[in-house]
Amino acid sequence: MRYCEKCHVWVKGGIACPLCQTTLPGEGEPSLYPHISRKISKLNIAFRILVLITVAVGAACLALNRMLPQSGFWSLYVILGIASFWVLFPLFCRHCRRTPRLIGEQAVVVLLLCVLWDVVTGWNGWSVTIVWPILFLFALGISFVFSKARKLSPNEYVVCHFFECVCSILPAFFFIGGAFSKGIPALIAGAAGIAVLTALLLFDGKVLRRELSRRFHV
Repeated sequence: MRYCEKCHVWVKGGIACPLCQTTLPGEGEPSLYPHISRKISKLNIAFRILVLITVAVGAACLALNRMLPQSGFWSLYVILGIASFWVLFPLFCRHCRRTPRLIGEQAVVVLLLCVLWDVVTGWNGWSVTIVWPILFLFALGISFVFSKARKLSPNEYVVCHFFECVCSILPAFFFIGGAFSKGIPALIAGAAGIAVLTALLLFDGKVLRRELSRRFHV
């Protein structure tokens, strides 16, 4: 061990005092702490480049739109598109290894973004009458095929399937109640949701009840 005259402490490992950074006399010893590499990973570099590109594109579109005001405020849609990408991309990276949950969460976020786009463009209702049933119909199909192809255990996918089934059935109820004007996408998604939900209750009902009780404390 080395002794620091300035701090009056014994230092084990290293050649400098960790308090005052003074070089200590005596024979060298291996450091107790691992060496931390300052090299930036390729993934980190790619992420920073992606941020730079999206910011540059947004700024360029704003500047071009400012120079050509007669073309309308189209740069707003570009900014919203970039913002939509940065809402979805971190969510994808966060749950990329938990595919059933990722599919359900991505479907919800995409639906909310479509509702926002619908509001910004004047609200024609396409986000809820068309996108909602079609989006969860595809999410339900992809999630079901993936869980069977990967041979996942029921407790890994039953709650996600149940949530997607409910979201697929709801548009059909809204159409029957008169809230939705377009019924074909809603009825198709509703029929698929009822079929998958029935299969889920028949074959994995006990697991579903157990998972719902565990996660929602009911």
